Amino acid sequence: MSKPITINLATYPKTRRYCEQVLNSLRGIKCDAVRVYLNEYTEVPDEFPKDEKFHYHIGEENIMDSGKFYFMRTGEYYFTIDDDFIYTQSYFTKSLRFMQETGCVAVTTYGKALKPKPQHFMDAHTVIPWNEDEETPYICNVASTGLSLYDTDKVFIHSNYFKYHGMTDLEVARMLQDKKFPIICRPHTTDEIEYIAGDYHETLWDRREELYGKHAEILNSIPEWKLYEHKKVLWLTNYIHSSLINEEKITRSGQYLWIRALGSDVKRWAEIINKESIKSYDIIHMNLAPNDLDLALEVRAILGKDSETKLICQADHSVDIMNGAFNFQLLKQALNAADYVMGVEEYQIKLLKHLTDKPVLFVHNPIDIDFVRGVAKAQQENRIGVISHNYLGNEAYVAQAFYDKRYPVDLLFYQGDDAIRLMKTYTNVYGSTDYLKYLQLLTQYKVLVDTHLSYSIGRSCMDAAALGIPMICSERSESAKYLYPDTLVNPYDVGRISELTDRLMSDIVFYKEVAETAHERAKEFDLYRLKDKLLEGIFNLKN
Repeated sequence: MSKPITINLATYPKTRRYCEQVLNSLRGIKCDAVRVYLNEYTEVPDEFPKDEKFHYHIGEENIMDSGKFYFMRTGEYYFTIDDDFIYTQSYFTKSLRFMQETGCVAVTTYGKALKPKPQHFMDAHTVIPWNEDEETPYICNVASTGLSLYDTDKVFIHSNYFKYHGMTDLEVARMLQDKKFPIICRPHTTDEIEYIAGDYHETLWDRREELYGKHAEILNSIPEWKLYEHKKVLWLTNYIHSSLINEEKITRSGQYLWIRALGSDVKRWAEIINKESIKSYDIIHMNLAPNDLDLALEVRAILGKDSETKLICQADHSVDIMNGAFNFQLLKQALNAADYVMGVEEYQIKLLKHLTDKPVLFVHNPIDIDFVRGVAKAQQENRIGVISHNYLGNEAYVAQAFYDKRYPVDLLFYQGDDAIRLMKTYTNVYGSTDYLKYLQLLTQYKVLVDTHLSYSIGRSCMDAAALGIPMICSERSESAKYLYPDTLVNPYDVGRISELTDRLMSDIVFYKEVAETAHERAKEFDLYRLKDKLLEGIFNLKN
């Protein structure tokens, strides 16, 4: 899948003459956009290029070098550069090629490996400078953000996430350490870039001693600085859900979020011309939808019996709808083709263990806690929100729990054909929308209800918990058993649903207990915590 290539930098008036040279040199560079965050400017200087690919943002506040990350969005190859270097086309081409070949998350040409307990920013056991030829790639844990490239589908770093400005190298390093992603310093030559500021002494680098106290705070926030091994992971499928991959950019909680957690490449089987190339991956991750079962057998045939590449097959569909969707004999063959099998809820795990002797890992689908908790909150009202589903829903039935209530009750995320009929039952019916708008919609409700009939992971329960909103949940939801133990219900017990709704709306102590318990426990479903659980499970089983 092709992605736009963007070049992003921050500048301020004192480096204007250097920035002008840098920007003009970028006119001839092949990219889709050059974005510039203008600190302390009131207008775009006349001498800065006004070509179509140049985009300028006059910052409302001076966020210094953090402005490089102001423009970050998912679905890009995102270069961050400085305003005092000239970059050749070779620099960008080599960085991009290295990222695509290795599948890594972050690439640099100036990195260092800090000691496990660094006393200061320069306390490293290895430094790979930009101004010396280097023939070997190195794993690092700190990079110069003026010489870096990020795949934003695998890691998302925005200036809003920074505690301090003027120290992006260390802030980004901290975030990648938290996520256990390595930074790879690629092989490079000295003629790829040129420093043009000479002996100018107003750069952040020259003023770094002013920030040593803050550096120490960030350094000490990581118990032990490590060099994480790069795992090349492929998410392989016959079919890619375009609304999740292309539009929502894998931010939605659920199985597709594994792509970001593992830093996976995403490929359709039909798009891979050289099928043998899949052997270059450490892990191949497949979701076993009904139309992917044959694919698992094809992949195993290519990998062979004792391949170094490990095939992980994740079961799709809840057990209560599998009967009509799966050929179970073919499913069994697909599971046996895997090295490891994944399941997300209790009864699914029981089925998988019955069908295969391969190791079965019980690992929940993840949620991006930081993303969800960062959503702008709406004004909360005394309203009830009922979550709808496009299959195995019971929206009309559960509405009977609220027919005598004095507060409004809305139906959310509805995708069925009988919305007009249900509009007579609910105060409002909100149709499907994108994930961000959906989360913002949830925040206006005092209580949420999801009585999904299926045995599932319960994505909406994880979303509500991360937002800190009490929810009445079906006891068939795996995540709800942990997140909302005091408000679990049989999805057909409208009397109990009614009682719990009244109690949450009137009992402040109970309301806070439910909300705070869920909010605290939600972190257990965070994508990077579950990434550790998955990889540790594989490692322990291998040994």
